[in-house]
Amino acid sequence: HLYDQLAFDRETQKAKDHDTIKLLTTAASMAQDAGNKELYSYLSENLDITESSMDVFDCGNAVINALINTKYYEARHKDIPINYSLEDLSGINLPNSDIVSIVANMLDNAIEASCKCDSERRYIRFKALLTGGLLCVSCENYYIGNLVMGEKGFKSDKDSEGHGYGLLNIES
Repeated sequence: HLYDQLAFDRETQKAKDHDTIKLLTTAASMAQDAGNKELYSYLSENLDITESSMDVFDCGNAVINALINTKYYEARHKDIPINYSLEDLSGINLPNSDIVSIVANMLDNAIEASCKCDSERRYIRFKALLTGGLLCVSCENYYIGNLVMGEKGFKSDKDSEGHGYGLLNIES
């Protein structure tokens, strides 16, 4: 499956990145000690880039880990604080495609909505847990705009092409 391969590739890359970060950190420290500000600055910038491939969160499910960590760095890059509350999700009994649809759509919508808010109202709170064998997920964020009550519940007033399918995908 594509998602299993993605998770395997991410774990392999994490191991390589771990060693690379150690090498770059050592080289940056040596450059700083030698007074080479240009080299130190260059290496420090690359450390920031490399850090984005490191997992901050681990819930026991490789697919969710890949999504959560990718979205964490995307939100951080856009100056959106994100707070995750994750339990051990290793026992999820859902197809990976459903997990991706649920988690990615929720976080994409939250990031998009948060980008439109003033900096003091930018935040995302994401929670996932298993209750009685069921995956329970919640995502909170501020939103600027109007919510419209449709046949299947609330939706945003976005009317551009390609929008509006995410929540429908989550529901199905």
